[in-house]
Amino acid sequence: MHATDQTFQILLSQLLEKVEDRCPECGSEQYVWQQKNKDGTERCAPTCWSCGYKVLKKHEQQANQQRSQESFMARTQKFFHQGSLIADDALRQCRLTNYQTTELETRQAKERALAAVSAIVEGKPIHVIFSGKPGVGKSHLAISILVEVLERSAYQKYCLFVSYSELLEKLKMSMNESAKSQAKAQAYITRMKKADVLVLDDLGAELGIKNKVSTDFNNDILNRILEARQNKATIFTTNFSGKQLVEAYGTRIISRLMKHASGYVFQYKDTTDKRMRSVK
Repeated sequence: MHATDQTFQILLSQLLEKVEDRCPECGSEQYVWQQKNKDGTERCAPTCWSCGYKVLKKHEQQANQQRSQESFMARTQKFFHQGSLIADDALRQCRLTNYQTTELETRQAKERALAAVSAIVEGKPIHVIFSGKPGVGKSHLAISILVEVLERSAYQKYCLFVSYSELLEKLKMSMNESAKSQAKAQAYITRMKKADVLVLDDLGAELGIKNKVSTDFNNDILNRILEARQNKATIFTTNFSGKQLVEAYGTRIISRLMKHASGYVFQYKDTTDKRMRSVK
């Protein structure tokens, strides 16, 4: 052994001490400082002088990853809360895990939702359409898809849930208010265009019971949204059938809505109103 190496080894023996655990990378011995912190804790994590492995380094990497994920989570959650319009607060508690699959049709709907989640996480610009009578679970599945996508993407996708009738109401009310209020209302549309994944909930409900044909104002707003989302993941819920949608909004708008929807259209036919079951 060279004199320099011997001197180095002596110096190490005076400053460091071996620990029981060997390096998980190469199996060599690991060392820590002999002198501890004032509170008795180690000054650093065990270090391997053979391969340079440091437990501390891995801990730092894990901590950095956690901070990064928390940062993504904070941004996407802020985006969701600022830009979403949720008419029913109970929907915030909806998950795929608490979606009731009490019959074949609801099981099939959940399977379609899971397939949609996988496709969206992969980056496919699919359009998902859930149609059927009120209370069958369309909105439940739609918001559950958003939550699942957020979690599976490590909160790196910006998601929104917007009740279409609530959006129109805000836009109409802002017309007679200040420029600031109008800009705030228009910001909802801007965020809807930007979102990686958007749920447009209860399309058709804004028409009411008597009106079956959309107004020019309604069509203009819907067209602006759909034009921006032709190649972005979008989920629609509606009480209308395909024929009723065409009659209400016209073929041009529905053509955009149906883009990338092949394999992701689900119509509830037999499922009963889940909200009425507790009344019986």
